[in-house]
Amino acid sequence: MDEWLDIYDERQRPTGHLRRRGDPIEPGERYLVVTVFVRDSRGRFLTTRRSPQKDYYPGCWEVTGGTAQAGEDGLAAAVRELAEETGLAPGPAAFQYLGRLEHPTDGQGGIFILDHFLVQLPSAAPAIRMQPEEVADWRWRTPDEVEQLCRATPMEPLTPFGWQAFRAVLHPGPAAPSEPIRRTYG
Repeated sequence: MDEWLDIYDERQRPTGHLRRRGDPIEPGERYLVVTVFVRDSRGRFLTTRRSPQKDYYPGCWEVTGGTAQAGEDGLAAAVRELAEETGLAPGPAAFQYLGRLEHPTDGQGGIFILDHFLVQLPSAAPAIRMQPEEVADWRWRTPDEVEQLCRATPMEPLTPFGWQAFRAVLHPGPAAPSEPIRRTYG
């Protein structure tokens, strides 16, 4: 089944144009992507390993996320992606909006509009039901382990970008070491 994406302008407003997911995008085109940082009651974050069959960043670690489908806003996309990829369905009210950033797409000339969310779960490490086409493995990690993962492990690039941007909310405490998060993947 084809997935369709809304194309956005430089002011991050839908243009009314659609693009089929996977088709090349034009330089400067923007589309909406979400990341969801899920924290359990013990303060650990859910990380998932992308399926080796994924076209982009196969086998890399990330937090749950994905592309908004045509007509979806960031919250609707975040709720859907979390339920599809992990089986977790805490409901829209559990999603705390962290903010919106832009990030270039990988060599395509386009731009991701990134809506970042935090979900605080009321329990420790609930059971995860992985979607095999999307997720190969999962782990609950402490904030320090997520920091290390972002610095030393090949990752899908939007996770460390979001972690660094919203670190003060995700992992309050002493300032992060001055070493930048690694930007090479592979």
